[in-house]
Amino acid sequence: MIYSLYNSIYIIYYADLCVFLIIYEFFFVSLQYMGTKHIIKRVFLLLLLLSTTEVKAKSVADSLKTEYFEYKLNKLLENASKYDKIVRRYESNLYTKGNIHLYKINQLMRTVPQMMSFEKGIKDYIGETLNELNYTYPYMYDRKVVAVYGTFPRMKKESNMIMDYFTVSIYKETLIADHLLSPFNEKNRKYYEYTLDSISDYQVYYSFKPKYVNTQLVSGSFSINRVGNYVEKANLKGKYEFIKFDLSITMGKNGLAVYLPVRYELYFLFSYVGNKMEGHYLTAQHYNKIESSYSAPTRKRKHHHDLTDRYALTVDTAQYKLDSLLVASHRFFPLSLKEQELYKKHAIRLDSSKLDSIKPKSKSRVFWGRFGEALIADYKLNVPTIGMVKCSPIINPILFNYSKSSGYAYRQDFKYTIIDDKNRYFRLAPRLGYNFTFKEFYWRVYSAYEYYPKRSARLEIEIGNGKRSYNSNVLDEIKKTHDNIDFDKLHLDYFNNLYAYANHRFEIVNGLYLTTGLTIHRRTPIKKTEIIIGDENIKKHYTSFAPRIRIDYTPGLYYYWNNNRKENIYSPFPTFSLDWERSIKGPMGSNSVYERWEFEMNYQLRIDALRKLCWQVGGGIFTNQKTTYFADFHNFKHSHLPNGWDDELGGTFQLLDGRWYNSANKYIRGHLVYDAPLLALSKLKGITHPILSERVYLSALVMPKLTPYTEIGYGVATHIFDVGFFVSFIRAKYNEIGLKFTFELFNR
Repeated sequence: MIYSLYNSIYIIYYADLCVFLIIYEFFFVSLQYMGTKHIIKRVFLLLLLLSTTEVKAKSVADSLKTEYFEYKLNKLLENASKYDKIVRRYESNLYTKGNIHLYKINQLMRTVPQMMSFEKGIKDYIGETLNELNYTYPYMYDRKVVAVYGTFPRMKKESNMIMDYFTVSIYKETLIADHLLSPFNEKNRKYYEYTLDSISDYQVYYSFKPKYVNTQLVSGSFSINRVGNYVEKANLKGKYEFIKFDLSITMGKNGLAVYLPVRYELYFLFSYVGNKMEGHYLTAQHYNKIESSYSAPTRKRKHHHDLTDRYALTVDTAQYKLDSLLVASHRFFPLSLKEQELYKKHAIRLDSSKLDSIKPKSKSRVFWGRFGEALIADYKLNVPTIGMVKCSPIINPILFNYSKSSGYAYRQDFKYTIIDDKNRYFRLAPRLGYNFTFKEFYWRVYSAYEYYPKRSARLEIEIGNGKRSYNSNVLDEIKKTHDNIDFDKLHLDYFNNLYAYANHRFEIVNGLYLTTGLTIHRRTPIKKTEIIIGDENIKKHYTSFAPRIRIDYTPGLYYYWNNNRKENIYSPFPTFSLDWERSIKGPMGSNSVYERWEFEMNYQLRIDALRKLCWQVGGGIFTNQKTTYFADFHNFKHSHLPNGWDDELGGTFQLLDGRWYNSANKYIRGHLVYDAPLLALSKLKGITHPILSERVYLSALVMPKLTPYTEIGYGVATHIFDVGFFVSFIRAKYNEIGLKFTFELFNR
């Protein structure tokens, strides 16, 4: 109705014009006897009145037209959440064809996870895949690769490279997985500016651009169907990680397919520490079955927190094969002359490589080739009957970090896993680490056997050496000191710590876990001494033998079943935990008696797709202190090895001296973290594009001789590294400033 007004606006104003002309003729009729000069004035006034009316009519019509198409855009954005949920399931066939051209490549390319491999001296490649792609709301994709063919070495590895760009949900808050804010969702409108470009009989064309420079935002254009008010085509341009992309999406034309993509075209440029390549991919998707959320029958659930009907996946990528005939028979787009030539040259190279394979490579060449790969690339060996072995590369910046309190540290991880046909698994995970600042070597061997996946029942054993610490006699000495404690001036006798844990974990009911186990510590003095602290000589060893019970409870925990394994998803409520252990004198030479109690509550509130607020409160106390003991808490502890910020809360005390963790027999602490992609720095141009997220930290600690201790911090996360700046205060007085730095290269 609004739109029809602007088509008739000229009729209204020309009616007004006729009225003005009658008045004009009546008032100036006498001018016909006054000569030529007055006739010219009469014609001039008539033309002026006519032109003014025409301009005014056009202005009002344009205003109504703009208002009408702003209304159409508003309705599209408002309906995005509804469009996003219309399709409950679908089954489809997906064909992809991609071309890659190399400009420059070096050995650092091996550090990129899932990166395709290349032949020496070959610059151009082609690859094709046939897939069965099924979808279950919300955003669960089940892809079975049917066949692959192409000119890449180890072609089977290439099929997962860029699939995220071909599973775009345009009406979701984020376009690709959990990143890139969609311009078609009302929640993200505040980040984009929209412009009406042109109008046709059936489409309206818009363009958009981000208000801020950030890697989570895109620019581009799209067209809306004027009748159905849904997106028909969209073009998205942006840069994420090390890929600059231009992605065109064509949506379906009939039925529920109008809310789903049927064709993708992707151009990308990949630039990474001296490596540069570009690619062009075409993708066609044919839907065999689409199920509406409104018409699909709902399955009766045994438990209302069971979301298996939404997460039912049967991913199987192990059965696909190299098959040129099968790919050719389902090819949606014909091969160009250049692509045909690439296949011909590849066939010639394969024939020549068969002849070269007769000549074995020298042992030294094989050794140095494997050694060089182990230095910079993940190593993974998967044998169905034996299991999977995985280790991180020797030169791996991800496992290196620096912080004010821990200094410089590095670690190396290994993992062995085997899963049987009943979904039971055994895992062995050694870890080695070294702290360069404190010149301490750490090691740990963790093993777990999950024997009953339905109840997450598993046995865990871990042995290793912990951070050096000092005993409770030192705590007594600290209590006698003044409020201002200088650890460097205290005589601290440090002890090596060898420990062993044995635990059994079991889910009693949904969200309620019971862990029972045994903790053994054997601590020995670093330096043999006869020094007496208080009334007691330092013993040759301090051994504790402590049974342990831990209860974790998350109310309202949603989950789904993957085969016979229960996979937890989320809960709208916090997680509560209670941890208790008591050391018994006697068994295995134990000479320590104490009890440890700890309570913790943590919660993560997801405000929207990329913003979250995390908080944690907890406390602990040592009781029944009948003998010398070590104040090592389970929840409140300090590690000299890298542990990233992406844990449940995303933050710890970054500036607190590590010696404080063993300096009290009780504590209360709290952490608050706000994580969002667009805060202060995102409003500045030129330096903010690589920033994935900005974080604000607030931490507080109450313990004897340190009441209260607080930290305030600000940090940014990028694809390459995380960095944060922190300021600490003791009793509301400034203490110090410092930073934490960790590499996150492809770790997300």
